[in-house]
Amino acid sequence: MASIVCHDTVVNIYGQDRFYICGVQELLTDFFAVFTPLKNDNSSLPDFWVLPRLLDVCFFVQKADKNKKSIIFCLESHMRILSNLRSLGEIIFVPIYATVKLVNALLFSFFVERKELGFSATNSKQEKIPETITRTLALLLSGMPPKRISHVRNIDIKTVSLHKRIAMSELNVVSLPELVVKAWALGLDGEFSFTGR
Repeated sequence: MASIVCHDTVVNIYGQDRFYICGVQELLTDFFAVFTPLKNDNSSLPDFWVLPRLLDVCFFVQKADKNKKSIIFCLESHMRILSNLRSLGEIIFVPIYATVKLVNALLFSFFVERKELGFSATNSKQEKIPETITRTLALLLSGMPPKRISHVRNIDIKTVSLHKRIAMSELNVVSLPELVVKAWALGLDGEFSFTGR
């Protein structure tokens, strides 16, 4: 964690990658040196998160303050994972590779003009995945191969593949690692447990 002082208030920047955290810290220091974003309303100051890696997304899911707004600098794939997770509170996304000009414009819009920016996870629909697909997904996430799942569940192997595709579509993810993390964050993983290193 890093922090900066903004008009007698500490602004927290969370993450595990010092390179990106230092970059965001510099951006915020420069921004807050020019603009006064808050007028005696320190309680509304969001937490800033820097999530360049998939493991950082898992760290965020475990550690984020659900009652506080979070501004997240992350990759597009991480936006897909974290979108629609109502349990995480309000999330505002900023692309991690955005230009300084774009980041300053987004921050100005949010802090000075008080406009919402990016994508807010609380405005999204909650995922509803049928129980049969959830059962197949839990077996898949536990590491069981599709052929074995088809024998255990007494369904065709193509049905296992179909369940996986439906789950990925419903959860708005495009790869197996994204599916694993999002299912874990939503609690759709059955007996599967995530262990970070």
